[in-house]
Amino acid sequence: THDGGLQLRRRCLHPKALPNRAPAGARGKIAGVPDKLHRIFNAGSTGLQLDTRDLDASDKSFIEKVTRVIEDNIDEELDGAFLENALNLSKIQLYRKIKTLSDMTPTELIRHIRLQKASVLLTASDLTVSEIFYRTGFNNKTYFFREFKKIYSCSPNEYRAKHRLSAVK
Repeated sequence: THDGGLQLRRRCLHPKALPNRAPAGARGKIAGVPDKLHRIFNAGSTGLQLDTRDLDASDKSFIEKVTRVIEDNIDEELDGAFLENALNLSKIQLYRKIKTLSDMTPTELIRHIRLQKASVLLTASDLTVSEIFYRTGFNNKTYFFREFKKIYSCSPNEYRAKHRLSAVK
């Protein structure tokens, strides 16, 4: 029936249903993209160093635009509304596109890129931690330390000591 076919299509498009109900070809092409991007963003690289070789050209272009806007305005008051205006997208379009590609909300993606930038500055500069968290758009030291520790499992000072030592060896 018409209704049964519609239900089947809905199940196939639902992300949780995709691995079990979609044809094998669709699983690899559709389901792998968010996982790959999530790994890319969690690999600790900054936006300009993302490995986007396996992505569709439009997704690659979108990710590069988003990361460029965030990096160019990293010390500004960045939020979803800023990205909506900069990318000329509605709030819902922006949220869905970023969530689909990176498994993060726009706010989480902004924070993630800021923390990646902070990690680069910690290892590549002699700036103090306070200078770094202000330059990367954080206004609260406690919040910066807590979020940094969630991602890197150590404080910014420990991260700097650990990664500068490994760079010297």
